[in-house]
Amino acid sequence: MRKAFWKGSKTFSKLVSIPMIIFASVIFLLLLASTSSSEKKVDIKETFTVDGEEGGGLIKDGDNLIIDRFSMATEEQGKGFFVPKGWHLLRFRGAKILTHYTPVEEDNNVYIRAESDGSAAVIYKIAKFDPREYPYIAWKWKAENILEKGNAYTKKGNDFTVSLGIIFDYEPQRASFTKKIKYSFIKWFYGVYPPDYVILYVWGNGVHEKKGDIIANPYSETVKMFVLENGSSHLHKWRREERNILEDFKDAFGTYPKQRVGGIGIHTDSDNTSYYYKNRYQALGYYDDIIVSKIPRSAKY
Repeated sequence: MRKAFWKGSKTFSKLVSIPMIIFASVIFLLLLASTSSSEKKVDIKETFTVDGEEGGGLIKDGDNLIIDRFSMATEEQGKGFFVPKGWHLLRFRGAKILTHYTPVEEDNNVYIRAESDGSAAVIYKIAKFDPREYPYIAWKWKAENILEKGNAYTKKGNDFTVSLGIIFDYEPQRASFTKKIKYSFIKWFYGVYPPDYVILYVWGNGVHEKKGDIIANPYSETVKMFVLENGSSHLHKWRREERNILEDFKDAFGTYPKQRVGGIGIHTDSDNTSYYYKNRYQALGYYDDIIVSKIPRSAKY
Protein backbone atom coordinates (compact mmCIF):
# COMPACT_ATOMS: atom_id res chain seq x y z
CA MET A 1 0.00 0.00 0.00
CA ARG A 2 2.86 2.31 -0.90
CA LYS A 3 3.07 5.85 -2.19
CA ALA A 4 -0.55 6.64 -2.95
CA PHE A 5 -0.80 10.37 -3.49
CA TRP A 6 -3.43 10.61 -0.73
CA LYS A 7 -1.37 8.63 1.76
CA GLY A 8 1.95 10.38 1.60
CA SER A 9 1.41 13.56 3.54
CA LYS A 10 4.74 13.06 5.34
CA THR A 11 6.42 12.93 1.96
CA PHE A 12 4.55 16.05 0.94
CA SER A 13 5.78 17.83 4.05
CA LYS A 14 9.33 17.09 2.99
CA LEU A 15 8.60 18.42 -0.47
CA VAL A 16 7.11 21.57 0.96
CA SER A 17 10.34 22.17 2.88
CA ILE A 18 12.20 22.66 -0.44
CA PRO A 19 13.20 26.34 -0.67
CA MET A 20 9.93 28.03 -1.48
CA ILE A 21 11.64 30.76 -3.45
CA ILE A 22 11.96 28.35 -6.37
CA PHE A 23 8.23 27.85 -6.51
CA ALA A 24 7.07 31.18 -5.15
CA SER A 25 5.40 32.40 -8.29
CA VAL A 26 3.58 29.10 -8.86
CA ILE A 27 2.40 28.86 -5.27
CA PHE A 28 1.26 32.46 -5.27
CA LEU A 29 -0.88 31.94 -8.35
CA LEU A 30 -2.36 28.72 -7.02
CA LEU A 31 -3.04 30.34 -3.66
CA LEU A 32 -4.88 33.14 -5.38
CA ALA A 33 -6.97 30.56 -7.20
CA SER A 34 -7.71 28.66 -3.99
CA THR A 35 -8.92 31.83 -2.27
CA SER A 36 -10.86 33.26 -5.17
CA SER A 37 -14.38 34.56 -4.82
CA SER A 38 -15.74 31.26 -6.14
CA GLU A 39 -14.59 29.56 -2.93
CA LYS A 40 -16.10 31.81 -0.29
CA LYS A 41 -17.60 30.07 2.71
CA VAL A 42 -20.90 28.44 1.84
CA ASP A 43 -23.38 26.21 3.57
CA ILE A 44 -22.61 22.73 2.28
CA LYS A 45 -26.21 21.61 2.57
CA GLU A 46 -27.33 24.48 0.34
CA THR A 47 -25.16 23.32 -2.54
CA PHE A 48 -25.32 19.59 -1.96
CA THR A 49 -27.12 17.37 -4.45
CA VAL A 50 -27.03 13.60 -4.71
CA ASP A 51 -28.58 12.98 -8.11
CA GLY A 52 -26.54 15.42 -10.16
CA GLU A 53 -22.88 15.63 -11.01
CA GLU A 54 -21.95 17.07 -7.62
CA GLY A 55 -23.19 13.99 -5.83
CA GLY A 56 -21.32 11.66 -8.17
CA GLY A 57 -24.53 10.21 -9.63
CA LEU A 58 -25.55 8.43 -6.42
CA ILE A 59 -28.90 6.69 -6.19
CA LYS A 60 -31.14 8.13 -3.51
CA ASP A 61 -33.45 5.51 -1.99
CA GLY A 62 -35.48 6.94 0.88
CA ASP A 63 -33.04 7.55 3.74
CA ASN A 64 -30.24 5.78 1.85
CA LEU A 65 -27.66 6.63 -0.79
CA ILE A 66 -26.57 3.66 -2.87
CA ILE A 67 -22.82 3.86 -3.45
CA ASP A 68 -21.87 0.68 -5.25
CA ARG A 69 -24.00 0.55 -8.42
CA PHE A 70 -21.92 -2.42 -9.60
CA SER A 71 -22.79 -3.81 -13.00
CA MET A 72 -21.06 -6.04 -15.53
CA ALA A 73 -20.11 -2.95 -17.53
CA THR A 74 -16.50 -1.77 -17.34
CA GLU A 75 -14.52 1.24 -18.48
CA GLU A 76 -10.90 1.36 -19.65
CA GLN A 77 -8.60 3.42 -17.43
CA GLY A 78 -5.59 3.27 -19.72
CA LYS A 79 -3.26 0.62 -21.14
CA GLY A 80 -5.95 -2.05 -21.18
CA PHE A 81 -6.80 -1.80 -17.48
CA PHE A 82 -10.55 -1.91 -16.86
CA VAL A 83 -12.57 -0.94 -13.79
CA PRO A 84 -16.31 -1.20 -13.03
CA LYS A 85 -18.33 1.48 -14.80
CA GLY A 86 -18.71 4.59 -12.66
CA TRP A 87 -15.53 3.87 -10.70
CA HIS A 88 -12.02 5.24 -11.14
CA LEU A 89 -8.51 3.85 -10.81
CA LEU A 90 -5.96 5.29 -8.40
CA ARG A 91 -2.46 4.12 -9.23
CA PHE A 92 0.27 4.16 -6.63
CA ARG A 93 3.47 5.85 -7.70
CA GLY A 94 6.08 3.18 -8.27
CA ALA A 95 3.56 0.30 -8.41
CA LYS A 96 4.55 -1.92 -11.33
CA ILE A 97 1.64 -4.36 -10.98
CA LEU A 98 -1.98 -3.33 -10.43
CA THR A 99 -4.65 -5.15 -8.48
CA HIS A 100 -7.50 -6.29 -10.75
CA TYR A 101 -11.13 -5.50 -9.87
CA THR A 102 -13.62 -7.60 -11.82
CA PRO A 103 -17.44 -7.51 -11.71
CA VAL A 104 -19.01 -10.90 -10.95
CA GLU A 105 -22.69 -11.71 -11.50
CA GLU A 106 -24.40 -14.27 -9.28
CA ASP A 107 -28.13 -14.76 -8.65
CA ASN A 108 -29.01 -11.48 -10.41
CA ASN A 109 -26.57 -9.58 -8.21
CA VAL A 110 -23.24 -8.05 -9.20
CA TYR A 111 -20.33 -7.69 -6.80
CA ILE A 112 -16.61 -7.00 -7.16
CA ARG A 113 -13.82 -9.55 -7.14
CA ALA A 114 -10.45 -8.03 -6.18
CA GLU A 115 -7.31 -10.02 -6.91
CA SER A 116 -3.82 -8.91 -5.91
CA ASP A 117 -0.66 -10.71 -6.97
CA GLY A 118 2.10 -8.69 -5.35
CA SER A 119 0.15 -5.67 -6.54
CA ALA A 120 -1.71 -2.57 -5.38
CA ALA A 121 -4.35 -0.20 -6.74
CA VAL A 122 -7.41 1.56 -5.37
CA ILE A 123 -10.66 1.96 -7.22
CA TYR A 124 -12.93 4.70 -5.96
CA LYS A 125 -16.37 6.13 -6.57
CA ILE A 126 -16.93 9.87 -6.49
CA ALA A 127 -19.56 10.09 -3.76
CA LYS A 128 -20.10 13.57 -2.39
CA PHE A 129 -22.35 13.75 0.63
CA ASP A 130 -22.53 15.44 4.00
CA PRO A 131 -21.76 12.88 6.74
CA ARG A 132 -23.78 14.97 9.18
CA GLU A 133 -26.84 14.17 7.08
CA TYR A 134 -25.82 10.61 6.15
CA PRO A 135 -23.67 9.45 9.10
CA TYR A 136 -23.95 5.67 8.63
CA ILE A 137 -22.19 3.45 6.13
CA ALA A 138 -22.84 -0.27 5.60
CA TRP A 139 -21.35 -2.81 3.22
CA LYS A 140 -20.47 -6.47 2.72
CA TRP A 141 -17.07 -7.94 2.11
CA LYS A 142 -15.45 -11.36 1.98
CA ALA A 143 -11.81 -12.36 2.40
CA GLU A 144 -10.49 -15.59 0.92
CA ASN A 145 -7.12 -15.39 2.69
CA ILE A 146 -5.02 -13.26 5.00
CA LEU A 147 -1.43 -12.19 4.52
CA GLU A 148 0.79 -14.00 7.01
CA LYS A 149 3.40 -11.23 6.83
CA GLY A 150 0.78 -8.50 7.15
CA ASN A 151 1.18 -5.94 9.94
CA ALA A 152 -0.78 -2.70 9.73
CA TYR A 153 1.57 -0.99 12.19
CA THR A 154 4.51 -1.15 9.78
CA LYS A 155 5.20 -0.13 6.19
CA LYS A 156 6.52 -3.62 5.47
CA GLY A 157 3.22 -5.24 6.38
CA ASN A 158 0.71 -2.57 5.39
CA ASP A 159 -1.36 -4.82 3.09
CA PHE A 160 -4.93 -6.10 3.32
CA THR A 161 -7.07 -8.64 1.54
CA VAL A 162 -10.02 -6.25 1.84
CA SER A 163 -10.22 -2.64 2.96
CA LEU A 164 -12.69 0.17 2.41
CA GLY A 165 -11.90 3.86 2.71
CA ILE A 166 -13.96 7.00 3.28
CA ILE A 167 -12.24 9.94 1.63
CA PHE A 168 -12.90 13.41 3.05
CA ASP A 169 -12.48 16.29 0.60
CA TYR A 170 -9.96 19.04 1.08
CA GLU A 171 -11.99 22.26 1.13
CA PRO A 172 -9.89 25.41 0.57
CA GLN A 173 -12.56 27.66 2.05
CA ARG A 174 -12.14 25.89 5.41
CA ALA A 175 -8.34 25.61 5.35
CA SER A 176 -5.76 27.70 7.14
CA PHE A 177 -3.42 29.97 5.19
CA THR A 178 -0.52 27.56 5.71
CA LYS A 179 -2.54 24.55 4.62
CA LYS A 180 -3.69 26.34 1.47
CA ILE A 181 -0.06 26.92 0.51
CA LYS A 182 0.88 23.31 1.21
CA TYR A 183 -2.08 21.80 -0.63
CA SER A 184 -1.69 24.19 -3.55
CA PHE A 185 1.87 23.00 -3.94
CA ILE A 186 0.74 19.38 -3.83
CA LYS A 187 -1.88 20.03 -6.50
CA TRP A 188 0.73 21.71 -8.68
CA PHE A 189 3.09 18.76 -8.22
CA TYR A 190 0.57 15.90 -8.61
CA GLY A 191 -2.25 17.52 -10.56
CA VAL A 192 -4.94 17.03 -7.88
CA TYR A 193 -5.56 17.94 -4.28
CA PRO A 194 -5.03 15.08 -1.81
CA PRO A 195 -7.90 14.24 0.53
CA ASP A 196 -8.01 16.09 3.82
CA TYR A 197 -8.52 12.89 5.86
CA VAL A 198 -9.16 9.21 5.21
CA ILE A 199 -10.85 6.62 7.41
CA LEU A 200 -9.80 3.14 6.33
CA TYR A 201 -11.72 0.07 7.49
CA VAL A 202 -9.60 -3.07 7.24
CA TRP A 203 -9.62 -6.82 7.73
CA GLY A 204 -6.60 -7.44 9.96
CA ASN A 205 -4.09 -10.12 9.08
CA GLY A 206 -3.51 -11.82 12.41
CA VAL A 207 -1.47 -11.51 15.57
CA HIS A 208 -0.27 -7.93 15.07
CA GLU A 209 -3.69 -6.32 14.73
CA LYS A 210 -6.62 -6.87 17.05
CA LYS A 211 -10.28 -6.38 16.27
CA GLY A 212 -11.23 -2.93 17.50
CA ASP A 213 -7.76 -1.41 17.05
CA ILE A 214 -7.48 2.10 15.62
CA ILE A 215 -4.13 2.35 13.90
CA ALA A 216 -2.28 5.39 12.55
CA ASN A 217 -1.28 4.65 9.00
CA PRO A 218 2.54 4.37 8.82
CA TYR A 219 2.58 6.48 5.66
CA SER A 220 0.37 9.36 6.73
CA GLU A 221 -0.93 10.96 9.92
CA THR A 222 -4.16 11.92 8.12
CA VAL A 223 -5.14 8.28 7.51
CA LYS A 224 -6.48 6.17 10.39
CA MET A 225 -7.28 2.47 10.11
CA PHE A 226 -10.07 0.68 11.98
CA VAL A 227 -9.66 -3.11 12.34
CA LEU A 228 -13.18 -4.54 11.93
CA GLU A 229 -12.33 -8.17 11.23
CA ASN A 230 -9.19 -10.07 12.03
CA GLY A 231 -7.50 -13.34 11.16
CA SER A 232 -8.93 -16.41 9.47
CA SER A 233 -11.98 -17.34 11.55
CA HIS A 234 -14.44 -15.74 9.11
CA LEU A 235 -12.66 -16.39 5.84
CA HIS A 236 -14.76 -17.44 2.80
CA LYS A 237 -17.90 -15.88 4.33
CA TRP A 238 -19.66 -12.66 3.50
CA ARG A 239 -19.47 -10.32 6.49
CA ARG A 240 -21.78 -7.33 6.96
CA GLU A 241 -20.33 -4.18 8.47
CA GLU A 242 -21.96 -0.95 9.63
CA ARG A 243 -20.20 2.10 11.03
CA ASN A 244 -21.03 5.57 12.28
CA ILE A 245 -18.83 7.86 10.18
CA LEU A 246 -19.09 10.83 12.53
CA GLU A 247 -18.15 8.89 15.65
CA ASP A 248 -15.33 7.06 13.90
CA PHE A 249 -13.91 10.36 12.63
CA LYS A 250 -14.00 11.77 16.14
CA ASP A 251 -12.33 8.65 17.57
CA ALA A 252 -9.66 8.87 14.88
CA PHE A 253 -8.94 12.60 14.76
CA GLY A 254 -10.37 14.02 17.98
CA THR A 255 -13.18 16.10 16.52
CA TYR A 256 -16.24 15.74 14.33
CA PRO A 257 -15.62 16.35 10.62
CA LYS A 258 -16.33 19.73 9.09
CA GLN A 259 -15.52 18.40 5.64
CA ARG A 260 -17.92 16.49 3.46
CA VAL A 261 -17.13 13.07 2.06
CA GLY A 262 -15.80 13.15 -1.48
CA GLY A 263 -15.56 9.48 -2.31
CA ILE A 264 -15.49 5.83 -1.29
CA GLY A 265 -12.55 3.60 -2.19
CA ILE A 266 -11.93 -0.13 -2.05
CA HIS A 267 -8.46 -1.58 -1.88
CA THR A 268 -6.96 -5.06 -1.99
CA ASP A 269 -3.17 -5.20 -2.01
CA SER A 270 -0.13 -7.35 -1.29
CA ASP A 271 2.64 -5.15 -2.66
CA ASN A 272 4.47 -4.23 0.53
CA THR A 273 4.76 -7.76 1.90
CA SER A 274 5.84 -8.99 -1.53
CA TYR A 275 8.44 -6.25 -1.87
CA TYR A 276 9.96 -6.35 1.59
CA TYR A 277 9.88 -10.13 2.10
CA LYS A 278 11.03 -10.98 -1.43
CA ASN A 279 8.12 -13.23 -2.28
CA ARG A 280 5.03 -12.84 -4.45
CA TYR A 281 2.04 -12.84 -2.10
CA GLN A 282 -1.56 -13.07 -3.31
CA ALA A 283 -4.74 -11.61 -1.83
CA LEU A 284 -8.31 -12.31 -2.95
CA GLY A 285 -11.36 -10.46 -1.66
CA TYR A 286 -14.91 -9.39 -2.59
CA TYR A 287 -17.05 -6.28 -2.05
CA ASP A 288 -20.80 -5.59 -2.32
CA ASP A 289 -23.76 -3.47 -1.15
CA ILE A 290 -22.04 -0.22 -0.15
CA ILE A 291 -24.74 2.09 1.24
CA VAL A 292 -24.79 5.27 3.32
CA SER A 293 -27.87 6.23 5.28
CA LYS A 294 -29.45 8.72 7.67
CA ILE A 295 -30.35 6.05 10.21
CA PRO A 296 -28.73 2.71 11.12
CA ARG A 297 -29.64 -0.17 8.83
CA SER A 298 -28.40 -2.83 11.27
CA ALA A 299 -30.73 -5.70 10.35
CA LYS A 300 -30.83 -6.32 6.60
CA TYR A 301 -30.23 -4.57 3.31
